[in-house]
Amino acid sequence: MLKLLGADPAFLEPSSIQMPNGLALIATGGFNETNGCVVSRLIAGADAAQRTLDSADDETGIEAALSEVNIERFLDERIELSELSRLGLDFGFLLRKELTRSGLEGPFRVIVSAQSADPSLNMGGTCTVRFHRQREGQVWLDDDLENYRGEAVAVLDF
Repeated sequence: MLKLLGADPAFLEPSSIQMPNGLALIATGGFNETNGCVVSRLIAGADAAQRTLDSADDETGIEAALSEVNIERFLDERIELSELSRLGLDFGFLLRKELTRSGLEGPFRVIVSAQSADPSLNMGGTCTVRFHRQREGQVWLDDDLENYRGEAVAVLDF
C-alpha cells in the first residue's frame, strides 16, 4: 500500500473525495455480536451470522467474509486506484474508531486491499475493506504483506 500511496507512512493523505453517506453508515451504524462474532448491523443481519456460525468453527474467517465492503460500489464513477485506496483507508480508520468506541472486546484488525483495473474483464480498480477480531490460532491474513503481489494491502491492528 505504501508503494501505491507514497513511501512515507507518517504522511498518508486522506481522500479528496467525501465519504459517501451509505459507506459511513456501515461503520457508524453499530455492531452486533453473535456467538462471539462481530458484524456490522448494516452489512450482515444477525440471522445470516447465526446461520453461518452454526456450521463453522472459523469465527475469524466468518467475520472477514461478513464484513467485506467494496468501496467502489458506493461511487458513481471510476476513480484512480490511489484515490480509491485513500477512501478505503479513510473508511478503515472510521471502522477502527467506531469499533473502539463500541466497547466490544478486541483486539481487532481492519484490512484494506486494493487491486488494479483489469481491462480484459472491463473492470476498474477495486478496494475492499473488511475487519475481524484477532484470535489465537485463527489466521486470516499472511503476516508478510509482500506475499500479496497482485494487490496493495494495509492492516490496522488495534
